[in-house]
Amino acid sequence: MDEPFASLDAIVRARIVQDVVRLVERERISVLLVTHDLEEALGISDVVYLLSQGPRAHVRQQYPVPIPRPRDVVRARTHPAFAPLYERLWHDLSQEVDAA
Repeated sequence: MDEPFASLDAIVRARIVQDVVRLVERERISVLLVTHDLEEALGISDVVYLLSQGPRAHVRQQYPVPIPRPRDVVRARTHPAFAPLYERLWHDLSQEVDAA
């Protein structure tokens, strides 16, 4: 899925994202989600991959998300692991952007 929730307002977006999370958890399926929204990535994902820039992008780093399932994507932001992981991702993403 490539930025599937980008054009939705906040409430609708949170509800649809939560529905997708429930579907993934219930059906035990894998989904590849492309997003520029770090909060969304951490709220939904089991692993976040940071890609390099450019047409020949590759995985620069992977970040396991230690927030347990079943997961409420809104409440996930209050989990003790969320803020430190967000900051680490932001730092690494910023370095990737600055290197270009």
